[in-house]
Amino acid sequence: MVGFLLLKHLENLSDESVADCWVRDPRYQCFCGMEEFQWELSCDPSDLV
Repeated sequence: MVGFLLLKHLENLSDESVADCWVRDPRYQCFCGMEEFQWELSCDPSDLV
């Protein structure tokens, strides 16, 4: 969750945009500590508020 918030603020993205980028970009997932590529988001974008 902290990784999502950091990416959101560093990249100046909306909740939905950071969630979309996280699903499509393995670098975002690696930054958040994932060891294997995930095909779907494990939380709802509204949880980032």
